[in-house]
Amino acid sequence: MRIRIVGILCCALLLVAPAGAQEEAREELPPAVEPPMVGWLPSLAELEAAGATIGEIRIQPQNIFDLTDPRENNFLYRIANAIHVVTRPELVRKTLLFKTGEKLSVRVIEESERLLRSTLQVYAVRIQVVAVHDGVVNRTVDLEVVTRDRWTLDPSASVSRTGGTNADRVALKEANLLGTGLSVGYSRSSNVDRTSNTFDVSHPHAFGPFTSASFSFADASDGKAQSFSVSRPFFALDSRYSAGASVGSIERSEAVYVSGESTGTYRHQQDYAGAFAGWSAGLVDGWTRRHTVGLTYQDSSYAKIAGESPEGELPANLTLAAPYYRFQLIEDRFRTEINFNSIGKPEDFNLGLDFTAELGRSLAVLGSTYQQWIYSTGISKGYDIGSRGQLRANVGFSGRYASSGQQQASSLGSQYFHRHDRSLTFYGSFSGSMVRNPDAPNPLSVGGDNDLRGYPLRYQSGNKSVLLNLEERAYTDWYPFRLIRVGGAVFYDGGRAWGGSNPNTANSGWLSDVGFGLRLLTDRSSAGKVLHIDVAFPLNREPGIAAVQLLVYTKLTL
Repeated sequence: MRIRIVGILCCALLLVAPAGAQEEAREELPPAVEPPMVGWLPSLAELEAAGATIGEIRIQPQNIFDLTDPRENNFLYRIANAIHVVTRPELVRKTLLFKTGEKLSVRVIEESERLLRSTLQVYAVRIQVVAVHDGVVNRTVDLEVVTRDRWTLDPSASVSRTGGTNADRVALKEANLLGTGLSVGYSRSSNVDRTSNTFDVSHPHAFGPFTSASFSFADASDGKAQSFSVSRPFFALDSRYSAGASVGSIERSEAVYVSGESTGTYRHQQDYAGAFAGWSAGLVDGWTRRHTVGLTYQDSSYAKIAGESPEGELPANLTLAAPYYRFQLIEDRFRTEINFNSIGKPEDFNLGLDFTAELGRSLAVLGSTYQQWIYSTGISKGYDIGSRGQLRANVGFSGRYASSGQQQASSLGSQYFHRHDRSLTFYGSFSGSMVRNPDAPNPLSVGGDNDLRGYPLRYQSGNKSVLLNLEERAYTDWYPFRLIRVGGAVFYDGGRAWGGSNPNTANSGWLSDVGFGLRLLTDRSSAGKVLHIDVAFPLNREPGIAAVQLLVYTKLTL
């Protein structure tokens, strides 16, 4: 069973909020602000067509609950607003892609809204015209940016069960400290592999707009991990440059699974670092082309643990130090809709082509174990299928090549959505993966921990895998206490993993299951995750596998 507390206050709200708060959900946006002028105002599209220039930009961050709405005007919601520090206007302003004096662009305004929605702090956003001034030379437009905050203080405790194994976690995180955007968190987690204590801190604008910094440190029962990075990514379609650097290390024990059972562990130490710089001409005729050069370093070493390591050879120690070049091509076909992978809130996605290719060369002069070509490529694309269907597909290849041999990983996947109506959608996904000459034994697995819900954790493993998921999803208008959105699904899972150095010894063929589940989205919280409560029935059951599997876990999507 999994229990997530979206802040101590939110827990109290769930227990004692007035019954009248359980009303139908609607797309939540900040309230429209009455413009300071009487009469009709042109639309953004009309103003862009007229060549209008942006004048004053007014930033209006709003608290978590709208106290002008009778459904949210009660003492508990007022307490929540009093405790919460509203996002500072300057943080919102740094996320905008437009400035005073620039030509108004609907596309840039919509992209700014997408960026704001993607942050941990902002629950909803509206950018609207509040005044139009006809000047001697041109028309200027005053804009107002109204945002609604999320609850960003997240004390949480969880117990989950997937694939027949339990995991627990306690954490305390503030994703918007004093309204500044600074995120600070601590967590203690325990699962089948390890128990760890993790501290992390990050800020999206630590060294100026969109220049982020992050640090993380984890002390685990089987080792330690730490990382630090500074990055200015290509944050918008029209971004002209990017740069960044990162460094980190991981030390832990890795388990080898056969037929869902651990056959032993070995020691894995990895150190890594990298730096990059990129440039682009921006968005040209609906396409963005980006170029990046960089240097990556990775040193992996493996060792046996006395009395614990499985039979057979360990992965070979490997050091890679490689300069690389990356090219990315993006087609601008972004959309904003609701009720795909979430419930009742805007979802931003791109149906355009997104192609990335990277080529590097590990060099002995830089300390590499081998001189190899290191490559990766990925392509994703979306398609409208009729008036109600949507297909999103992706394929990827990566690996290393040298005259002495090669290691290669390939994958393909697709997701299909078919809307019956606003509240019912069929969802299907297919994924396939293959690894040739993998660094670690049996790197691919299927089981209760990765969407083959009727079977134990990592039940099958190998160097090839396929997985099919079919769901009929329901998106309800029930919005208990105006905190939790409710949905559900019935599902079928099928798949298998095979091949590799440790063949599956039992039930090695195709596996399948059916089941049903409940979905709960805490959309007012910066955690923003979907709680899944699933009951699954395995259809290819061997002795020792329970006839009914209960899974309680969280994901970022429905």
